[in-house]
Amino acid sequence: MGKFAVLLPAAAFIAVFVGGNRILGGSDAPAPRWRAGVQLAGQEASGPVRHEGVPGAPRLRRVARDMGIARRAVLHRSDVRPSFRPLPASHSYEGCRRTARDLPRLTVTGHAQTGFVADFSLTLSRVQLFPNARQAAAYFRATNNRKELLCIRDFVRAAVTGESGIRVAYARIQHTPQLGGRTAIYLMGFQLRGTSGGTENYPVEVLSVQVGRAVVNLFYAFIFSPDGSRPCDCELRDAAKVVSRLARAGVAD
Repeated sequence: MGKFAVLLPAAAFIAVFVGGNRILGGSDAPAPRWRAGVQLAGQEASGPVRHEGVPGAPRLRRVARDMGIARRAVLHRSDVRPSFRPLPASHSYEGCRRTARDLPRLTVTGHAQTGFVADFSLTLSRVQLFPNARQAAAYFRATNNRKELLCIRDFVRAAVTGESGIRVAYARIQHTPQLGGRTAIYLMGFQLRGTSGGTENYPVEVLSVQVGRAVVNLFYAFIFSPDGSRPCDCELRDAAKVVSRLARAGVAD
């Protein structure tokens, strides 16, 4: 069976490579299979550098306390189902290009990210802390909008086209249910088509939340909700855990 690759930027902080297919109903409908190749924002740069490794991203000035808060707040192995295993993170980034001119004026003081995979499903989390809530709000507004929705949608669609074919079933952004302070939830559904006519539904969700001076991003692929009109309850529970940890750490004040 042929191979295909998909590159998925999620809320401009992830580049994930996917490949593979499987037999469904006697036809070769493609299904995502995660392989080594998840790229997350740089973790080991020293001094004031661009946090996301791309022009226009916020600057990074690590504060030990904020780094610790971020590491404790992200999703951990104990938060996900036993079938999920940790993914290694590299130190590079590729995602949506933004034209927001104020991002380089912002400073990230703490950040952490984790990733987990199970069969065809992927869960990724990232927490970023800023010096104050004003900077976190500016970052959230600049990075959560219709442009971001279309960027993610078009990137997924373009990455798969030409190999097995892909159709966008739906793509929308909503702001409920509220997960903390400002909330943006991206709901996308794709239909992958195999060369013999088989299909596979492929949902993608991104949950973004501002909690005081922190911004949370949670990315999910191939995790189904009952009707597609809202994230899976498991995703909402994940968000509640991260938001609660940040609130206990005092960043929501």
